[in-house]
Formats: sequence, C-alpha cells, structure tokens
Amino acid sequence: MKKVLSLLLFYFSLNALDNKNIDDIDNMMNNCVEKKDYNCLKLGNFFIEELNKKTAEENNERLFFNGAIGAFELACDNGFGKGCGWLSIIYRGDKFGKTNIHKEQNKVLAIGYLFRGCLFEEDSCCFKIGKEYKEYNKILAVRFFKKACELGNKEGCSELSEVLK
Repeated sequence: MKKVLSLLLFYFSLNALDNKNIDDIDNMMNNCVEKKDYNCLKLGNFFIEELNKKTAEENNERLFFNGAIGAFELACDNGFGKGCGWLSIIYRGDKFGKTNIHKEQNKVLAIGYLFRGCLFEEDSCCFKIGKEYKEYNKILAVRFFKKACELGNKEGCSELSEVLK
C-alpha cells in the first residue's frame, strides 16, 4: 500500500509536465498497479529520466525519486527481477546519470534486492552477487556466476571460468 501511495503522491505533483506525459504516466501507473510488471519498470525509468533532465523543480525531486522507488518496489514484489536490480542500484547510492538524490546507502538492503532479483531469474543480479562474494567466499561466487551464466550473462561466464581456475 505504501508503494501505491508513493506513486499517487508523485502523480499529484506532475504540474511541471505536459498533458501527453501525464496521460502516459496515468496509463503506466494503472498497468503497474494491476501487476503488469513491465509498466512498473517503465514508470520507474520515466521518473529517473525526468530527474536526469532536471525538469522537476528542486523541491519536487524527492517526489520523482520516491515515485521511482515505489514503481521498482511494485515490480520487484511482483517477481520482476529488473525492478529488484534497480532497487539495488538505488540503495547502493549509485548515480542515475546526473542524479544522486538517494544518499542513504544501505548495502544490506542493496544485496537483499540482488538476491531477490536473482531468484526471479535476473542474470545481472546473479552476476552482481557473484562479484560481491568473489573476494571472500568463492563457493558462493561460483554458485551465482554459474546461475548468471546459465541465464545468458556473458560476464558471469567469464567470471565463473576465472574463479574456477
């Protein structure tokens, strides 16, 4: 419910955008809430793109960012691994182009979202977990690189062969 409220709060702050964008956002929000997961990812990416364009007034940046988090959380909660991957990026404190508004880093939460994304068959999440474990737990690194490779991640295959040497 909190995620839907975040999206709704953002929706009411869209006065900076033209009517075409508002209609597009409205459609994406409806589809996202109805568990059409790709739309949640599209919606989250739209919010991040608007932040990068700096079309949001400075006092509305937090609303755009919270809208992105809400959309990615809905995608992840519904089993869409790419949403979990985006949340991991957010909670690591990584930049989105020009934007680094989420300064509260939480590595435990970021890794948790990578695990969820990997469980939902998102190859990049499996690869990134493997990278996290590579230095201090080769057994787990092998496990995640192998899964990333099986899911078609070429970097995962390369890392797997390197760790197995």
